[in-house]
Amino acid sequence: MAGWLNTVFHGFDKGMFEFAHLLAEKGGKVTVGFFSFISFLGESGWFLIVLGVIALLFKTTRKVGLAILIGLLFGTLINNSVIKNLVSRPRPYTANSEYFSWYEFVGAPHTGKNSFPSGHSACTMSAVVAFILMSKNKYRFFALLYALVMGFSRIFLIVHYTTDVLAGFVVGAITGTLAYFAVKGIFALLEKYKDKKWINWLLNADIIKLFKKKEN
Repeated sequence: MAGWLNTVFHGFDKGMFEFAHLLAEKGGKVTVGFFSFISFLGESGWFLIVLGVIALLFKTTRKVGLAILIGLLFGTLINNSVIKNLVSRPRPYTANSEYFSWYEFVGAPHTGKNSFPSGHSACTMSAVVAFILMSKNKYRFFALLYALVMGFSRIFLIVHYTTDVLAGFVVGAITGTLAYFAVKGIFALLEKYKDKKWINWLLNADIIKLFKKKEN
C-alpha cells in the first residue's frame, strides 16, 4: 500500500511540499520557529494530556477532560500501533528522497520510521473531536483550527505527506467520536451507582471546593 500511495498521490503530495517549502523560504526563521513549536506541542500528546488532566479536576469539565484523554488513547492505539505498522510508508525525508534537501532546510528532528497516517494529526483531531462533541461551549468549533495547524506543521517540516495528515484526520474523527460515546457510557454507569461514596466523590469532586474547605 505504501508504494501505491506514493505513486497515486505523488503530484498532490509534492505540490503541498512545494507550497510548504516556499512558505519556509519566504517566512524564514519566523515560520520555521512557529510550526516547529506547534509540532512540539503534539509530541506524545503532552499538551493535550495536560489540558485533559486539568479539566478532570473540575466537576463542570470532567467529562470533557476524560473525553480528551480517551480520544488521545484511542488515536494512539489505532493509528500508531495498528495502521502505521500495517502500511509501513517510509518518511518523506529519507536520504534518497526528492524532499530531503527541503527537510534539511527546516531542520526538523528525525522521528519514527513509519509515516502513514500522521500520529500528530490523528491524536490531535481525536482529542479535538471528542472535546467538540462533549463540550457545550459555543466557541468549541474553533478547536478545529488547532488540529488543522498541527496537521500542516507536519507537512511544513517535511516529516509527513499531506495524505498522511488527511488520513490522520479521518482516523482522529472516528476515534474522537468513539471516545465521546465511551465517556457517555462511563458516566451513565457511574450515575447508576452514585450512592456509593467513592463514586459520588468521582462525580462531584471539584478542586475549587477542596481549596475552599481548606481555607475554612
